[in-house]
Amino acid sequence: MPIVLYALAGACLLAIFYTSQMLLHASLAIFGISIIYLAFKKSKKLVALGFALMMALIIVPLSKWYLPALLRESTHVIEDKIEAEFDVVISTLNQFFLNNSAALESLSLLIASEENFSEELYQAWMQQLLPEYRNNYLNIAISENLMAKHVYPINEANLSVLNRNLGETPGMGFIYKNVLASQQEGIIGPIELIQGVPGIIKVIPVPNSNGFIISGVLSLQSLKEQLLSLVPDSSMLSLSITGFSEPFFLIGQRPTEQSLHKTYRAQSISADIYLQSGLLDTIESRATLKSHGASFLAWLLLTIALSWQHYSIRQRDNQRLAILENERALIEAQRLGQLGSWRQAEPNVYMLSEPLQSLIDLHKEKISFADLSRLLHPKEKEQVLSVLEDLFSGRLTTISTQHRLKVAKKYRWFEHKIARTAQGELSGIVRDIHTIKSQERQVAKLEAFDPLTGASNRSHFQQLTTQNIATCERRNTALGLMIINVDDFRSINEKYNQSFGDELLKQMAIRLISTIRKTDFVARLGGDTFAIALIDVGTTSQSVLAVENILSKLKQPYNLSAEVYPQFTVGVALYPDDALDFETLLQRAEQTLLVAKSKKRGHYSYYSAELDSQTNRRQQILTNLPSALKNDHLYLVFQPRVSSTGEHSSLSMEALVRWQDPELGFVSPGEFIPIAEGTSLITDIGSWVMDAAFATMCEFKDQLPRGLSISINLSPKQLEDENLVANIKQLLKRYKVDARRIEFEVTEHSLAVESITVLNNMRELNEIGFKFALDDFGTGYSNLSMLQSLPLHVLKIDMSFIRNIGFSDKSNELVRAIIDLGHTLGLHTVAEGVETMEQVLFLEKLGCEELQGYYFYKPAPIQELLNRLS
Repeated sequence: MPIVLYALAGACLLAIFYTSQMLLHASLAIFGISIIYLAFKKSKKLVALGFALMMALIIVPLSKWYLPALLRESTHVIEDKIEAEFDVVISTLNQFFLNNSAALESLSLLIASEENFSEELYQAWMQQLLPEYRNNYLNIAISENLMAKHVYPINEANLSVLNRNLGETPGMGFIYKNVLASQQEGIIGPIELIQGVPGIIKVIPVPNSNGFIISGVLSLQSLKEQLLSLVPDSSMLSLSITGFSEPFFLIGQRPTEQSLHKTYRAQSISADIYLQSGLLDTIESRATLKSHGASFLAWLLLTIALSWQHYSIRQRDNQRLAILENERALIEAQRLGQLGSWRQAEPNVYMLSEPLQSLIDLHKEKISFADLSRLLHPKEKEQVLSVLEDLFSGRLTTISTQHRLKVAKKYRWFEHKIARTAQGELSGIVRDIHTIKSQERQVAKLEAFDPLTGASNRSHFQQLTTQNIATCERRNTALGLMIINVDDFRSINEKYNQSFGDELLKQMAIRLISTIRKTDFVARLGGDTFAIALIDVGTTSQSVLAVENILSKLKQPYNLSAEVYPQFTVGVALYPDDALDFETLLQRAEQTLLVAKSKKRGHYSYYSAELDSQTNRRQQILTNLPSALKNDHLYLVFQPRVSSTGEHSSLSMEALVRWQDPELGFVSPGEFIPIAEGTSLITDIGSWVMDAAFATMCEFKDQLPRGLSISINLSPKQLEDENLVANIKQLLKRYKVDARRIEFEVTEHSLAVESITVLNNMRELNEIGFKFALDDFGTGYSNLSMLQSLPLHVLKIDMSFIRNIGFSDKSNELVRAIIDLGHTLGLHTVAEGVETMEQVLFLEKLGCEELQGYYFYKPAPIQELLNRLS
């Protein structure tokens, strides 16, 4: 709304700018100021803009009224100067035209009085009347009955006029005839003469003569030059001369509106004179600029003064309001901040603020010291009274304490700050911190316990275990530290979902807490790993009973949205046998867990001194593996697979990686592959094997039996790699190998979870031409429906089944069932680990298509196999 009113006032100001009536200016100014006043009443916003418009509505009309008077005063001297210049111009014109006219009239009288007029006499008269130095006539011709008889001055142009009938002059002849007939003078021009200069032809009759007339061609060029020399450069002169024709501008062009004008008349000739001083414009501009500058300065100063005055008034008003508001806000802030204040009114009597009365639910303004002390919680009463005594005695001047007060039959926590003045009076501030105390307890719980399972977190577990180690040391008892890890927990998350996995962890924590003794405690160290501290476990054999009991409870099925049977691996270390502090004890329990998982999962294992050397060996392998990859310490050997019929010809061979380390010597793949699988190194090893196998096929493809393929093992991490297909395509392009001669072996463990990335990678590679073999079949948990949907071509039976052939009917039937299953799924079957003739004959009888093992070939470098394969 204010902006609309200010816009209307601005319109009044614009109207003043573009109008010139003083009465209208005054009306618009009063109307505009009234609008601004109304805007001030409605809103205090944009006040400075309102003051600026108000001052402009006052200053602008005054400036417009004052400016004309200032201009008149400023231009008075210039106008007097222009008047003097007019006089000079008129005087010059008067002298020019009268003198030249007088010469013709004198000549006319001489001719009229002379009976014997002749050429000689005419020339003599003219020399006396108009000597050459003051002659402005280009030609003075005397004609008789319109025939030119005499000319002056004598020159070629003038002589050409002699004996010419002037009455026949184009455009002028009628004037000559009219002068002869009427005996009245006539004017031709002003015109541009044939001599190239402006001029006037004056024609006068000779009285009492027989047809004599005088025509004088008067040049105006000398008049123009004379006038221009007389008028100063600061003035602009325009001069038009009129005879019996249109006005002729002798000097300048058509004048401007600012030019001053006067008219001069001499006989039949008139001259319009226009003068404009350049100084006049300058003086007017300066005067206008001075007026506008003074007006702007006055407007600016008045606007600033009024705005500052208004600001000062508003500031004082705001300060008064702020004081009142602060008083109200202080009370409200005490309420919102759950604060209250009190002061000592008289000995043992205290005045309570309104917020404090509400805070402690005691609705009276005064309270005695005895009443106040009865509100204190019994546990803090003695402490608070003791501190107050220090204040009363002057030993302390300020105190800050926390205690509980009884509020509506319940105790709440308060923070109490009390100060003693120099006069001995007391005052205090009380703050309700009951909620803060509750939050602190909650935060302490969050800092000590795992938010998902409610078990202790690692930090709290360390604190409790350290304390109990000290207790066991004093009692001379033992403490057992169990580290429990869920086997293949990642597979559970992938098969179901993360929420399912979280719920499983919660149920595990509940079982653990309900199984252990009250003196023991459980912690979640992170992910799928838990820890238990078994206090006062006695001997190692006694701790085994506790460990087995816990593990048996954990292995029972979990009925969630689906029934699951997770397996657990446990590492145990004992105080004081294995370590004397928490960090070492935890490290050795984790070390034991790691070794147990690498050997056989689903069991528990106790720390032993031998594990240290195993751990060192493991660490050395992890340290040397990157160097082995970089320096080609790895190499490939190949173990062919042979047909189970005929001459046992080789159909394929499996690429196997070996490591000869300069420091460690020969490192078995059974040792370094499981270690690498726990890190990203397994992917690097897999990439190296693929590159080396493709290079071998490229180099020896012409020496290998026709149709022989190479089988390459892919790790689970490689199968999960989204760039696997692209990397293999690059190998195909680099080594120009036929994809149909490459077979990839994947384990049941790789396919245990239905991963979209794994399925997509296998299908894309199959479309290119690669084949897939399912390795170590029977050792995992294969989903038969999933196997049916995968692009598999070969089923490899794990050697653990082959070794048991002939030992029992159950073992034989199990192998028979696996081969039948493979044939049912349309897969080519391969038996691994064939080492005896009995195994060969049994597998041939069952129709197993290929055999692989030491009975036929041991793994060897490709150069050693070439002769036998060919």
